[in-house]
Amino acid sequence: MEMSKVDDWLEGIPSKATRKSYLKRARPRLFLVALLIMVSVLGFQPKVAASLASYHPTGYYLLDASTHVFGGVTDLYSEDGVCMAFRSYVSQTSAQALYTHQEATMIAGTSYYLLGLESADDMGESLSASMASTGRKLWGKFIYPLNGVKSISPSIWTSYYRTWYSGVSETVLANSPSSAPVDTWSDKLYALSSDDQYAYTNIHMATQEYGSYSFEIPSAAVVTRVEVGYEAYTDEDERIEITLSWDKGTTWATPYISPYLETTDLNTVTWIDFTDVTSWTADKFMSDNFRTAVTGIQSGEAMSGVYLDWISVRVTYGIYPSAHADVDILICKSDGTVRETITTDAATSANLTGTPQVLSGTHLWQTYTVADETDYLEIDYYLDVIRTDSDATAYLRVGDKTLSPADQTRTTRIILPSEYTVEVEFTGSSNTDNWTQLVWTVDSAWTTDDVSVTLELYDYTLGAYSAGGEGHISYASNAVSKMDETRSQNITLNPKDFRDASGNWKMKIKGVKSTASRFEFKIDFIGYEVKTVASSDVAILDVTVFPSSVFPGDVVMINVTVKNEGVLPATFNVTLNYDGNVIGTQTVTDLEPETETTLKFSWDTTDLTPGVLYSIEAEASGVAGEEDTLDNTYGSGTVEVRRQIPSQPFDWGSILPYLLAILVGGLGFLVTGILVKKRKTVEGFEFFNALITGGIPDAYSVMITGDAGSGKSVLSQQLAYEYLTQGKSCVYVTYDIFPSELRQNMKSFNWDVSPYEKKGTFILIDCYSSIAGQKSEEKYHAEQPFALSDLGITMSAAMDEAKPKSTIIFLDSTTPLFAGVDASKVTEFLQDRIAKIKGNKGVFLFTIGKGTVPSGSMQRIVEIVDCIIDLKVFEEKGKTKKRMRIRKMRGQKVTDTWIPFKIESKKGVIFSPPKGMVRKKREVRKL
Repeated sequence: MEMSKVDDWLEGIPSKATRKSYLKRARPRLFLVALLIMVSVLGFQPKVAASLASYHPTGYYLLDASTHVFGGVTDLYSEDGVCMAFRSYVSQTSAQALYTHQEATMIAGTSYYLLGLESADDMGESLSASMASTGRKLWGKFIYPLNGVKSISPSIWTSYYRTWYSGVSETVLANSPSSAPVDTWSDKLYALSSDDQYAYTNIHMATQEYGSYSFEIPSAAVVTRVEVGYEAYTDEDERIEITLSWDKGTTWATPYISPYLETTDLNTVTWIDFTDVTSWTADKFMSDNFRTAVTGIQSGEAMSGVYLDWISVRVTYGIYPSAHADVDILICKSDGTVRETITTDAATSANLTGTPQVLSGTHLWQTYTVADETDYLEIDYYLDVIRTDSDATAYLRVGDKTLSPADQTRTTRIILPSEYTVEVEFTGSSNTDNWTQLVWTVDSAWTTDDVSVTLELYDYTLGAYSAGGEGHISYASNAVSKMDETRSQNITLNPKDFRDASGNWKMKIKGVKSTASRFEFKIDFIGYEVKTVASSDVAILDVTVFPSSVFPGDVVMINVTVKNEGVLPATFNVTLNYDGNVIGTQTVTDLEPETETTLKFSWDTTDLTPGVLYSIEAEASGVAGEEDTLDNTYGSGTVEVRRQIPSQPFDWGSILPYLLAILVGGLGFLVTGILVKKRKTVEGFEFFNALITGGIPDAYSVMITGDAGSGKSVLSQQLAYEYLTQGKSCVYVTYDIFPSELRQNMKSFNWDVSPYEKKGTFILIDCYSSIAGQKSEEKYHAEQPFALSDLGITMSAAMDEAKPKSTIIFLDSTTPLFAGVDASKVTEFLQDRIAKIKGNKGVFLFTIGKGTVPSGSMQRIVEIVDCIIDLKVFEEKGKTKKRMRIRKMRGQKVTDTWIPFKIESKKGVIFSPPKGMVRKKREVRKL
């Protein structure tokens, strides 16, 4: 406030002194008032209201083979320890080894040792079996739990046995010769025994042979040692050479040359080992085969005498038992009884020896599907004795951590799970306001440690889940299992990317671990908190022009429909243009949020150039804070301003004859048209079988595709009833309506299926109730409608119950499956079902909504199905019309003609085919 104005304001005060005093007291207060006013003015800016909103999942989908254990999505609304749980599935297998362990367990009174994927972790145990009698002797039974194992694929198993035997006695024979076949030494026979009488030579390299050692060695004996012993001396410093032969002197062993001999007889035998010179068998010791040879060797300038008192042979042998190791492989139930014997006497090893060693044998394993995951894989280790030894015992070493893994008893190359995965998609809905922030939070735990976890939001701008950055969180779970972990992310850059135009959002959670054990994922809370600001957004929805073709001077009426798509009242201008020229501008004032209004413009075309097409466009001015301006402009097409042609007097006389002829001809056409119309044919449903040349064959697959409302479900239901009346059985899988609605719909067409349900020829599988959150009352239903493996099992069970067995299967519709499950997985499922149903001589019919399947998957389905029935619905002259065609019929030629049909109450599908087609089809028509 200026001081002069303050003085004026104080003018009424009586005295100057009093005024000064008053002014002095008032100034601080006046400055305070001025400050408050200024703050209020500065602070009074147009504000955009901000608000927070929290959302949670409203549904979920199981991906791949993940399974739901317990809980519902309402358990995810608060962090209170009340959870949902999901179980992992085998995502990868590999060839693995099962090691024998020392630990044991009892099942129904029987002791079993444990098998494990890890090598031994204890001091080990030697399992023993007697070799006193022939036959198989059990060393021990070993088991491995099949929890989480769906099947074991084919492979060649190798069983390794750490084994040996002991307690076998050996025989030692020491014999002397009784002949000297070669005569070169003096007194050669004096060397036949140790008696201090000597065979003698003083000739360098003189050789004397000895034979007839009279060994009697059993043919089953195993020779373990062969030695030659000699007693000899020399006069001076000579040496002696010793060798032997086992084939009558044809072959001789590499000679042994002694050190310098003693000069006196010490009466000591020196033994020379010849075990390794040949593979010794009993026949090589026969008297006419076996002999020794002794040669004197000179060492000095002259040869002195060499004296041999005795040359003996010592043989060590044993008659060893013969036995090998092998296994029995079984599937054992949890109560100890045998579910299935896979093989016996398998993986036979080489023969055991007296030395601990690793022997092995192989077995070709075929595919086995696990019947019950509480079962065990059982491997029983056996000793199989062929030749006995009453004193011998065979051993199998198990669970010994002091041995390297390669030396431990084990079975390898068993195809077992090596990785487990759980993957779940959660869905929810939210507002569609102007988001400035998104905070998403997940609180979860895993029943195992170190799981590789990925949390992803679906990016609707990219059309895919986020691979990194905003909307993507990845981490390794706690090193301690079952620990709650909270992960959160604040998105401020483009939070609206993570919802669609209707506010729908979805989140995928995936956990992967390289492990042989199945684990579970428990989730306590999912939060989707958004911060919004009140936004402004206006749009032009429509521009209509009437008429669209005028002469100069005519008035064109133009209506412009606008909408306030923001959250605040909006005031804005709408300008209408033709070819960039303004027709007019109108103001919309305080249009409420989510409301529409229509502006009416009139356009005088007097000054426009004729013969020109003019483009019309409406444009709404922006409003404060508006971001989406793409819909602020709307083009409505063109208006044609035509040229006026001057009229000339018309000569009726010149054309009257022709006009009469035309009228007569037109009358003829009219009569003909009436007659043709009277000949128009209407055919009942039996025409369908004629249309496909005799009906749908057995072992066939049929895809029915079309727009919404084209009659796919009615056609399926009518086909089902036709089959039932022919004595065939049908299984109908409903994904679109409750079973009670389906029964009522069919009954409204006089297709009452209740008698057939009582006979067991019509079975309903309810997949809709669980989608709708209702408890199903049907015997066959899907708890998890998007778990394809469970659906396949339920369909197979229903087919097995149906009478007769060659069943017609209807799947109506696949649209929810393609919306909730990866399209490639649904395609694989359909291909698998087609193969199984056709293999049972059945027929598989399924419906697909037009545009609900990605093009790649649709192309694959078109290739694998036998028959394709296309339906379409459209408007023509204010009436709804339907058409049907047979696009594909494997093994038959099709016309690919669109046939008109309609759906009538109490009758169902009624055809109106061309008369010529009816005549051609009548010959092949049958039910």
